Amino acid sequence: MNSLLTKTKPQPPSLSDGDHLRFGVKSDFLQCLQSVAPSVYYKPPCSAVIIDASALVQMLKPIGANTSQQYTDLVFITKLVQQLQAVDRLDLVWDSYVECSLKDRARKKRGHGLRIRISSQSHIPKNWQQFLLYASNKTEFFNFYLEKFLVCV
Repeated sequence: MNSLLTKTKPQPPSLSDGDHLRFGVKSDFLQCLQSVAPSVYYKPPCSAVIIDASALVQMLKPIGANTSQQYTDLVFITKLVQQLQAVDRLDLVWDSYVECSLKDRARKKRGHGLRIRISSQSHIPKNWQQFLLYASNKTEFFNFYLEKFLVCV
């Protein structure tokens, strides 16, 4: 019964060690999981999709886009419209970047990029990953994308 009497922490024990976030590569878990359960490639019918917009921006490289507006039109909105064709509802979830949090410390350890103001004519930075390291860039970029996407829908 004593095992249920644990203090609630802001981060699960599996992700943190005291005040420090554990680092690792999530894909390393796949090897362990594949030995226990076989891969199943079945896509059940669904009426709604929830997309982690932060992960989507990390995944969608700005190939063929020179400005924020071009990236929005050619890459980001194109992907969202593609997702909308298969479902009735699409929810976008955005990260919030809380200062002085455990995740904030982990982000700061990774370094920070150059701060760039976002507008329709802003040029896409050459080093996309470095640009996305700066939390203010991502927050402003997400707001820009959301505004443009809502106009399209």
